[in-house]
This record gives sequence, C-alpha cells and structure tokens, in this order.
Amino acid sequence: MNRTKTIFRACVVPLTMLVAACAYPVNGPEDGPPVEARFPISVAPQMQSLRVGFEGGGLDSHSAVDLQRFARSYMNNGSGSIRVSAPRRLDGAANVVADQLAALGVPRNQIMIGIDDIPNPADEVKLTYIGYEAHAEPCGDWSSNVGYTAANKPTPNFGCATQHNLAAMVADPRDLATPKPLGPADAGRSLTVLEKYRKGEITVTAKAQEQSGAVTKAIDSGSGGGK
Repeated sequence: MNRTKTIFRACVVPLTMLVAACAYPVNGPEDGPPVEARFPISVAPQMQSLRVGFEGGGLDSHSAVDLQRFARSYMNNGSGSIRVSAPRRLDGAANVVADQLAALGVPRNQIMIGIDDIPNPADEVKLTYIGYEAHAEPCGDWSSNVGYTAANKPTPNFGCATQHNLAAMVADPRDLATPKPLGPADAGRSLTVLEKYRKGEITVTAKAQEQSGAVTKAIDSGSGGGK
C-alpha cells in the first residue's frame, strides 16, 4: 500500500509540472488586442486634382472620359465644392467644363468657377476638390518566430493585410470615421400586408404560373393508345 502511494506521488509531481508548463504563458484578453487597435486605419483629407485639355471650344474624347471618372469620384467621396479654373486666355472654358460636370450629375451649386493664375503653357482646365483617403499601419514585422507559438499569441503581422485591403477597397473612407445615418425604413409593403390583414384578405403575394414549381409531365405520344 505504501509503495502504491509512493508511486502515485511520484507521478503526480511531474504531471503537475507538465500541466503548469502547458498553461504558462497563456494568451489572455490583454495579450490579444483587436486588429483595429493594432493596425488602425486613419482617414485624412487629400486634395484631388485633374487637368483636362481644352481645344476648339471643347474637350477631346480622352479628356471627356477622365472628366466622367473625376465627377463620379467626387460624387462618391468628395467634400465641399469642386473648383473649376482655367487660364485667362481660355475665355469661357471653365463654364463649358462646369456645364459638363452638371450634365454628369454634379449639383450646379457645388461647382465653383475661378481663374488659374499659375503659369500654364498648355491649354488645360484644372479641377480640384477635397477627398478623403484611408491609410493603414505598414506591415512587414517579422520579428517573432512564427514556428514557435507556445504562448498562442498572434504574430505581429496578423490582420495587417486585412486592414490594408479594407482601406484600399472602401468606397467612401469617411464611413470608417463617421458612419452614415440610416435612411428611412421602406414600410410600403408592410402597410399593404397590414391593410389586407385587417380586411380579412389574403396577405401573400400571388405567384405567376412559372413560379409554381410544378414539374410538367411528358405526354406519351407513342403507339398503344387503344387496347
């Protein structure tokens, strides 16, 4: 009996040490800050500009495509007004470009027309607006040994690529800083169903014949119609 107790005690001591070795160090909540805190995305205003060639009273095909892309970018994530300026020698050029911007969907009251006093030897019209760009912390920290993860802690680069992809793909970087407010709920269908329910009518939407899901049976046109 004493020998059994001795053997049991001898086994308990190394087992306790083994469990303690596996349990320390342990990755706790304080050791795993969220990816947003480790690689924060900063949103900062940036001046966006475009120069389009103006010849013969209008824009060439290449400049017209650039203007469409610039107008779409402004309407998606622009802030404030868009400024259109041209050299003094191009009389009326800024107004022509402004009219084209308005035709592309830019509100006319958000277009400012000015004179480009900076020396510009080319016949170009300059467009500028304040946009926002998102940037994430740089990646590339390989200081830890990724082959040894006894502490079960995330590697220094974990989540960095995801944050960079999010910063590059977000349509409007301002949404990362201040989310847009929710729009009004579309309760039209709900009110229709409620009114039908009150009147005791059928509330489900009628299905068309092609939405029935029934399988068409093949007609046997072979011989043997009569016995």
